[in-house]
Amino acid sequence: FSKLFDLVIMLCEGGFPLMETDEMNFQILQNAANALKPNGKLIFTTLNGLFPLFHSVKDFLAAEAKETGATYKDNTFNLMTFRDHNTTEFADDSGNKKSLNCNERYYVPSEITWILKS
Repeated sequence: FSKLFDLVIMLCEGGFPLMETDEMNFQILQNAANALKPNGKLIFTTLNGLFPLFHSVKDFLAAEAKETGATYKDNTFNLMTFRDHNTTEFADDSGNKKSLNCNERYYVPSEITWILKS
């Protein structure tokens, strides 16, 4: 899409910031920006990099597991890359067990500001 939309919305980390590299995440934002008309608006959510500095991601995921029924294991958060790696296990709507190897990038506000200006 090229300059077709007045508004682009990306909620609940639908792709950004779940890609394997920062370059891939940047490409998602770049494509969203390209889809906007001049003076269009981009609204999106992302994982907040300030959260794991003051809270345990592992404890947060454990609390979520009680609510969703999903389990999270082998959780590691890297303070140098701001990436969380974990294995998420859950049952789909048909009751089939699924396992995902997750790689999630957390961003601090100053990074998002810089990326959006790039």
